[in-house]
Amino acid sequence: MEKTLEIAHELTFDRPVEEVWTLLSDSQRMHVISSAGFSPYEAEDVVTADGSIERAAVKSIGPFKLRWRERMGEWAVHEYFSQARLFESGPFQELTVHAYFDESDGKTTIKALFFAKWSGLLGSALARLGVLHWMTRQPVIAMRKTMAEYENLRLPVPRSELHTVSGRAKQRLAQAMKEIEKGPFGQGLTEPLSNFLLKADPHSLRRIRPLKLAGAWAVPEQHMIELCIAAHKAGVLSMRWAIICPRCRDGKADTENLADVPSGAHCTSCNVDFDRDFVNNVELVFSPSAWLRALPSGSFCMMAPANVPHIKWQEVIPPGQVVDKELDVPQGQYRIRTVEAGSEIIADYDGRSWVGVTLNGEAVQSDPARSGRLISVRNVGTDPRTIVVENANFSRNRLTIGRLATVPAFRDFCPDQLLGAKQTAGIGQVAILFSDLEKSTSLYESIGDASAYALVVEHFDFVETRVRRHGGIIVKTIGDAVMAAFSDSEAALNAALDIQNEIGEFNARDDRPALSLKIGIHEGTCVAMRSEQGLDFFGGTINMAARLQSKAAGKEIVLSADLARSDLRTKIAQYDTKWDKASLSGFEKPVEFVRLHC
Repeated sequence: MEKTLEIAHELTFDRPVEEVWTLLSDSQRMHVISSAGFSPYEAEDVVTADGSIERAAVKSIGPFKLRWRERMGEWAVHEYFSQARLFESGPFQELTVHAYFDESDGKTTIKALFFAKWSGLLGSALARLGVLHWMTRQPVIAMRKTMAEYENLRLPVPRSELHTVSGRAKQRLAQAMKEIEKGPFGQGLTEPLSNFLLKADPHSLRRIRPLKLAGAWAVPEQHMIELCIAAHKAGVLSMRWAIICPRCRDGKADTENLADVPSGAHCTSCNVDFDRDFVNNVELVFSPSAWLRALPSGSFCMMAPANVPHIKWQEVIPPGQVVDKELDVPQGQYRIRTVEAGSEIIADYDGRSWVGVTLNGEAVQSDPARSGRLISVRNVGTDPRTIVVENANFSRNRLTIGRLATVPAFRDFCPDQLLGAKQTAGIGQVAILFSDLEKSTSLYESIGDASAYALVVEHFDFVETRVRRHGGIIVKTIGDAVMAAFSDSEAALNAALDIQNEIGEFNARDDRPALSLKIGIHEGTCVAMRSEQGLDFFGGTINMAARLQSKAAGKEIVLSADLARSDLRTKIAQYDTKWDKASLSGFEKPVEFVRLHC
């Protein structure tokens, strides 16, 4: 005879729901840092008949070897989540948890409902002995411990060190960090990073994302990137490249070297194949080296909502039913799809109205006639479908080769991280600076080739120092010219201003001819390819920057019109500027630009 039991628990925390959700919907991290008796299990993704994925898992608890399947959970961000396990062996047939979040006066109450089902004598005996009540108390204990262990929910470092690290490993870490701090890339962040590596839970350390840490710790992204790369060089961190699944956003096909990143990958969790895209879905992540922290393998649940923050709503829609849902999300572009294989649509949410959605088998269709404040999803098919509403844009926290290509530490410490001989990588926005000497021919004639060349090489060092000061790199030198790259145009302009403003000091050294520099700057996308120097950049952005430099006079910086009208316009207004227009080689129409005289 089939028997069931429902058990309820309620907790209240003096925190807003956004903060509580961030921690307690991350069941993997919550279980790892708690002492509630949880341990990871081995799982395999299995494709079902309808194209969805279930996770088949095996775990031994005492004398029992449990086998179960769990489907992807259901949740609405900041509101609820649920997860069910359907057992194929063991004393119980089903264990399901539903957690509901409610905020009032800055406090968040969580109502956790647990449902158990069994039919055998062993299940009845365990229920009478209070085992089910004990089992349901463990997640509650984990929730309380998780909240208590964090000094600040924005910093992923627990209050105390929960994980055993040998004294020898701590000493080795301290010495490595001391050496890093002596160099240019410590930035005063070595102590926080050491604390994080020693105290953070293993789940947080599996994929350390420097840009995410920079946001959490409110420090410049460039500093955090350089620190992680320096820590890799010191042997503290290991690095690997992953192709990010466009659906679950989890990393697949990990490789240690950029050249080995495959052209595509398969995500077993989503049952989709996808291509490599260096601009969007190939990222560099870090983890502690094995001598410092050996991370356990295995999983705790199929998909914790906090681990996929781009997914705002996920829920099963039964056939023939309509679900109207209010979502707590900002305006923006959202992808609407199903967990099961099928099509998808992109919806622009203006903060007031959603487009209606119809599910018909594998088809996901928009229905403007049912647009409204609530998102209305109708399943007209014969099978249940799991709706997914997710942020359509990839997270900016991804550290891609486009961002790394302009980081000095990456070029200094990772010379082996190169694209394959025939690989090209599309690079997102990058600012390119070209500088060249004015009247260099007369310089060689006046002091001779050897002396002029020595002076030119010395001037290369002068330019590189100012470029690196503002977080840029020298891509290459071409004759007397320098090509530099920066992650943003403001850094490029600041470097150019320092070069022009400080060249006088350079010229004042010894008794030698004064050098006058011409500089051009443009920002845009480009393509990276392997070169003898590491990575070289090609494309229209490079050509435009070079052509703008050719129009500059000595002591001038020439900026493309787009840059001059961007966020740089306030800074540019402080200088003597002149708008100009000219035909540039390789460009059909005359190009408008601004001359900035220093």
